[in-house]
Amino acid sequence: LELEKAVKTMDSKQVEDYQRVVRFSQDGSLIATGATDGKVHVLKYPGLEPVCASVLVDNDHILDVDINLEKEKLLCVSSKELKLVNLRNKKNLGKVVQTIPCTFKNMKCEFRAFRYGRGFTKDFGFAIVNDVVKKAAYIVKYDAYTLEQVKMVKISSKQITAVALSNDGAILAFASADLNISVVDAVALKVLTTIKEAHGFSITCIAISPDRQIIASGSADNTCRITTIPIQFTQFVSINPLHTLILAIAVACVLLWLTTLVDLEPYLRPKAIVQETHVQKTTAIDDVMKTIEKEVIQQPTIVHDDL
Repeated sequence: LELEKAVKTMDSKQVEDYQRVVRFSQDGSLIATGATDGKVHVLKYPGLEPVCASVLVDNDHILDVDINLEKEKLLCVSSKELKLVNLRNKKNLGKVVQTIPCTFKNMKCEFRAFRYGRGFTKDFGFAIVNDVVKKAAYIVKYDAYTLEQVKMVKISSKQITAVALSNDGAILAFASADLNISVVDAVALKVLTTIKEAHGFSITCIAISPDRQIIASGSADNTCRITTIPIQFTQFVSINPLHTLILAIAVACVLLWLTTLVDLEPYLRPKAIVQETHVQKTTAIDDVMKTIEKEVIQQPTIVHDDL
């Protein structure tokens, strides 16, 4: 490995500041970086020329960044807001054009990450929201073009620390504070499988291989784990107890109707007649056989003399 080129992405004089996140666009032509000083940079690859001047998005840490499929928007994540930076229009290039606050009913929460969908989910974006009081986590699905909320699903009873989306947009993988790694159907937002206690300490990063067969995860316990996952997962059909109860009552009513209101004797009578006829036939045959035996016994024996 040899260094080809390096560029500066931070101007902070604070010793504690550092570059927290870096993300490629899907086609690999752009790189976005975010730092704890609240600034983001967007660079062309492989030349590393800046697309625009550094953008002060927030006075808080930049937790995550992602570039949409058309490379027209940069989504920046801080704990309290999602901020959309324009990358297309030269007039507003590098400016924040939309802000989504982290305000959800009856919940004190924080944003943790965001991923634009692709493939199966190209029309959507996915935000990870952690409930800081109940220590739970949610996936919020947004319209990728308007950032209007489409759906919100509780996905974990613990806070999420890292997330990844597969290249085809079919699955999400996330790591939670209980050290588990879960794989989620990105369309239905249902958990497909969970890897229990994948690491011994907080999981800080996670990635899915291009062929969607391997999950790589890194942890503060100084370990990297490689986990093989199946291409297809068994789909379990959930059974609603209320539906089961209604079905049982319906079956019981039908049986009650059959036994009380419907006369079943005509349906049972032909079977009895057949059985009776069968018995009679069997008796007649026995009588014939006995008669033949008697006649055979009574016939005289004919003796032939040899000539």
